[in-house]
Amino acid sequence: MKKFFAVLAAAALAALPGFTDEFNLSGEVKTGLYWEKVQDGDGEVSSNNAKLHNTDDAGNNEGRLRLNFHYRHDTIGMKLRIQESDWGSQTLKWGETFPYAFIYGNFLDDRIKLSAGGLGDSPWGIGGPEEWDELDTGVIGIRTEIKSAFIPGLNIGFVLNDWNAIEPEGEERTLGDLLQESVLGASYDHEYFGLRFACRLDSKADFYTSDADGINGAELIYRLEERSLKNLLPGFQIWANGHYKGINKEDNTLFRTANVLYIQYAPELFTAQIRLGCDTGWKRQELNVRGSFCYNILNFLSAGASASYIQDYETKISPGSPFSEWNVEPMVKVTLGGAYIEFVYHYGREYTSPDVETKTHWINLRLVYTF
Repeated sequence: MKKFFAVLAAAALAALPGFTDEFNLSGEVKTGLYWEKVQDGDGEVSSNNAKLHNTDDAGNNEGRLRLNFHYRHDTIGMKLRIQESDWGSQTLKWGETFPYAFIYGNFLDDRIKLSAGGLGDSPWGIGGPEEWDELDTGVIGIRTEIKSAFIPGLNIGFVLNDWNAIEPEGEERTLGDLLQESVLGASYDHEYFGLRFACRLDSKADFYTSDADGINGAELIYRLEERSLKNLLPGFQIWANGHYKGINKEDNTLFRTANVLYIQYAPELFTAQIRLGCDTGWKRQELNVRGSFCYNILNFLSAGASASYIQDYETKISPGSPFSEWNVEPMVKVTLGGAYIEFVYHYGREYTSPDVETKTHWINLRLVYTF
C-alpha cells in the first residue's frame, strides 16, 4: 500500500494548478482474467491455475498502470512516466515505478535539444511492435540531439550516461572510461523511408558481478521503415527492427542478435501481418514465423487469429525434434471508446528439454483502458 500511495502522491504533485502552460496527461490500465493448464508429453498436468493477469505487455503480475505526464513552458519542459506492475512488492523501485523523469530544453530555433535526468522517450528507439527497446531509457544522463537545418528530418546525437554495471571495490574509473559508456544515436524521417539507429558503447571498467571478464559488451538497435508503397497500395507497409548484444565482448558465448521483418496490409476492413524473425546465440539459432489476421466486423467488434512457428538449429533444445515451438491464438475484441475487452485462447506445444514436449492451454480475458 505504501507504494500505491507514493504513486498517487507523485501524480497529484504533477497535476497541481501551477502547471498551466501546456500540460498533457495520458496513460493506460491493463488487467484481465487468466487461466492456464500445462501438460507434459504423457498428458500429466504440471500447472493448472487461474489469476488476474494480462498477457499483452502488462508485466508478470495482476496488470499494469501507466501514467505519462508532459509539461511544457515555451522552449523547456518535463516528461514523467509513472508505472506499476508489481503490486505485491512493499518496496518502491525507482527505475521500475518511474521508468523516466527528465527535463528538456530546445535551443537555436529547436535545432538543439538537451535532456537531463532519468532519460526515456528516446528518438532512436526500436519502435515495436512488442519490442520497444531504447538504449538510453532508464539511465541517468544527459542527451544531446542535433536536428539538421540542411537535411530536414535528420536527428543525430549522443548520451552521456552512468555505468550499466557494478565496479569491483577498489578499482578506479576515469573520465575516459565513463565516455566509453555513451550512447550514439541517429534517426532520419523521409516521405519514402525512415531510419533509427542507436549504439551503446561499453568500457572495460564496469562489471557485472556474475561476469568474470568484466565486459558487458556494446549494444546496437535499429529500425528501418519503407513508406513509399502505401502510395500504390494504401495500407501496405514493410519495416524491420533488430537488437544486437555483447558486440565487443571478449567472451563471444554471450553475443546475441534478434532481427525481425514485418510485412503488413491494413485497409479499412482488416489487418493482415507476417513476421519473419531470426535469433542467434552461442551455437544456437532460431527461425520464427508469425502470421496474424484481424477482421473488423463492426465499428466496435473485430475477430481474428494468429499462428507462430519456431525452429531451432545447431544446438537444439531437443535434438531430432521436428520443431522448437508452435502456437495458435484465436481472438475476439470489443472496443468501447478508449477501452476494449479482448478474449484470447492460446494453444501451444514446445520442447522445453531433450525429449520433453509440453502442451499449454490458456485463456485470457483482457481488460484495457487507454486515455
